[in-house]
Amino acid sequence: MDDQSFNLALLDMCHVSRCTSDVLKCIFEAAVAAPFTPGDHAFQVATRISHVCRSWRLVAINTPRLWTTIEFSCFRSLDAIQTFMERMMVRAKAVPVYISIWNVQAGESRLKISDFGLNQFRAVQRLLIQMEEDYSVIQQLFDPSSCLRYCLITELKLVLCSEEYGDPWRCQELFIHFPLLRRLELIGCKGILFEKAEPNDAITRLLLIDMTIDPEEALSLFPKLECLELRDVTVHLHERESLLPIELHNMRTLKVYENLPWYLLSRMDWLYQLSCPVLQEVDLDPLREGVLPFISSHPSILSFHSGDLDEIVSLDAAAPQLHHLGIEVDHDNYSNLCLIATNTRPLFPHLRSLTIRDFKCGLRLQQFELLTRTRCLPRSNPQSQLHDQVPPLQTLEILLPKFDRLDSHEWVVSELYTEARKVTGMFRNSFRDEMGLISVQLSWIHGEDR
Repeated sequence: MDDQSFNLALLDMCHVSRCTSDVLKCIFEAAVAAPFTPGDHAFQVATRISHVCRSWRLVAINTPRLWTTIEFSCFRSLDAIQTFMERMMVRAKAVPVYISIWNVQAGESRLKISDFGLNQFRAVQRLLIQMEEDYSVIQQLFDPSSCLRYCLITELKLVLCSEEYGDPWRCQELFIHFPLLRRLELIGCKGILFEKAEPNDAITRLLLIDMTIDPEEALSLFPKLECLELRDVTVHLHERESLLPIELHNMRTLKVYENLPWYLLSRMDWLYQLSCPVLQEVDLDPLREGVLPFISSHPSILSFHSGDLDEIVSLDAAAPQLHHLGIEVDHDNYSNLCLIATNTRPLFPHLRSLTIRDFKCGLRLQQFELLTRTRCLPRSNPQSQLHDQVPPLQTLEILLPKFDRLDSHEWVVSELYTEARKVTGMFRNSFRDEMGLISVQLSWIHGEDR
């Protein structure tokens, strides 16, 4: 048998058409869970798979998990929406679904949420509603004809696109109508009121974007919070005789990110009120006055991220116990990296991984090699300059803009980079609005060095 015949025979043995239906289902589900490009939606990927051939379509149509992500716009006709929803209900069967409804408008002549047949699904696990005008649409959620209270909704995301939100609306109404709610996301909902009421013990994740809140009033409603994310949130502290402590005994993740001019940044002194004894992950950007005392008072913090990190020595004094650190490197703050790389008095002696955002080609070859020798190479490596009292980093991760060419960075020519074990992939951080970044993970640790 010649080489060409052998290759054809080998190809026939490995051909995808020889995969069983169960194997194809696993492959299809993995493809939908991780779309090929950031712009792809799960439904579009599933549809492409079902259009390949007759056998694939038969498998795809009978794989409910391919059809659990349902999105549509209210700009479509009601007949088209109802036909689409009926088709998706048949395909999803009893599997919990994630429904996103875009461009919902108010008014008597507009489409109503009750017209979409959401109550036909066995379980609507996640519901997203984008409101074009005001909060009157939310009242439709509480309409008995929508039957949403029986849909077992555990995640709710409300997006308001208009600055004119009409009459204020009490957030506590959600707790009454959706008792199983575990995750709540409010974006642009400036008119929502967080009034003092009976605390909600069910919600464990809260995301607020582009809103105005009084932290004491808002957070006191969620005593069981495990994750709090605030992005471009304006803090308005009402006048009180005294500030009461906000005790969140279950919270493990706190993220506060503001992509605003410095004169619009909100105050951070409300952090003094927080008491989070099991807090582990903190993402604060920019790092402003008042943050370091909060960090110092929470020795449970093991992971810290900040893009604007000028006082890295002060951070080391406040949180020397950190296991993971994320910083941004550019031409103005490269000294921070040099301070981490020094082997005279190492900062963060317990550090296990370091993430560097190199968005402006700020990481130079000399800095990369210095950092690698003093913090990454194990002692068994002849080039290691590791301090006696610190372990080598298990992972050095470098994040690059998604359109960057890796070979445009001078540190890739280093022999130390060539020797490293590398894992390159895509990185997404929707909270920071970082989508499709290039992640380069490097490690020089082998089994015997752990």
